[in-house]
Amino acid sequence: MLKRIHKNQVRNGMFIEDFVGEAQDNPISRRRFIIRDADEIAQLKSSAISGVIINTALGVDIGETSSFAKDRAKSRSAVLAAANNPLERLRTIHNLRESVDSLRGVFSSAAQGPSAKAMAPLADQVTQTMKDNPLVLLNITRLKSKDEVTFLHSIAVSALMVRLATHLEFDAATVQLIGMAGLLHDIGKTQIPDAVLNKDGKLAEAELALIRKHPEFGHEILLREADMPQMVLDVCRHHHERLDGKGYPDGLAAAEIDVYVRICTICDVYDAITSARPYKRPWTHRDAVDFMMEQQGAFDRELLHEFFSSMELIVDTRRRRAS
Repeated sequence: MLKRIHKNQVRNGMFIEDFVGEAQDNPISRRRFIIRDADEIAQLKSSAISGVIINTALGVDIGETSSFAKDRAKSRSAVLAAANNPLERLRTIHNLRESVDSLRGVFSSAAQGPSAKAMAPLADQVTQTMKDNPLVLLNITRLKSKDEVTFLHSIAVSALMVRLATHLEFDAATVQLIGMAGLLHDIGKTQIPDAVLNKDGKLAEAELALIRKHPEFGHEILLREADMPQMVLDVCRHHHERLDGKGYPDGLAAAEIDVYVRICTICDVYDAITSARPYKRPWTHRDAVDFMMEQQGAFDRELLHEFFSSMELIVDTRRRRAS
C-alpha cells in the first residue's frame, strides 16, 4: 500500500512512487524506482522536498527487512508458472470465450435491459480467471478484432477493476459489483452504428458527438432493469467524467465522482491505450504510465498509483517471460 513518509526516513529497498513537494524541487527526474544506494538517499535528504510516497507492496516499509523480495519472487513464479502451463492457458482461453459469448448475448438483448442477477455469474467468472491466470487473460484481451473489440474491452476493464478493487482490499460483494460494472460500462455502444464504432480513420465531429452519447445510452438501457445496482448505473454513465469537470456527459467534478467511477476511468483508459487494434499499435505499460501520470485533472492520482502497484507483478512477469 502507499504511505507518505518524511525524507529522512528513506532507506535502501524502499519503492518510491512520488515526491512530496513542488515539481522543480524533485531531486531525481525519474518516478517509481527502488532506492538502491546511499547516494540516492543523500540526494533525497539534501533536497528541498519534504517527503516521499512509498509503495510497501513493492519495497520495504519503515523498520522492515527486504524479505518482501523473496515473497514477491515467489508470487511472480506462481504467475509465470500458470501462464506457461498449456492446460491452464487452454482453460483460460475457454473461460474467456464463454465470457465473450455470454456478454455478446447480454449486449444483443440490450433493448430489454440486462438482468443484474444474470450478470453475477459472469462477473464471478471474470474475477476467478483474473485470480487464477491474470497474465494469460490480459494478454489475450489485448488483441481485439473489430467484431469483438467491445466485448473483450469490457471483459478486460472488468478484470482490471477487479484486480484493483482486490488490491485495495474491498469486500467480496463489492468486488463482484465492481466486476459487473466493468462488464456493463460500455453497453451503450450497442446503440452506435458499427461503421462509426469501428472506423479506422479520424472521426468526423458529428461522429465523435455520437460516440460521446454512449454513456447516456447505456444508462438508459440499464435503468430498464429495476434491480440494477446504483454503482453499476453510476459507472456506466460517468466513466468518462474527469476530476477537473471537463468530462462528459454531465461535466461532474471531483467530489461528485465516486471511487468506483474513478477506478473504471483508470482501467478503461489503460486498456484502450495498451491494446492492439486493427488501426493502431499498442502502447507499452511504461508509455501508459508516463502518459496517464502526465494528465492533469483526468484521474485520481492516489488511485492511479494504486492501480500501477496492482499491475506491477503482472507487468514484471510479462517482461521476464518475453526476455
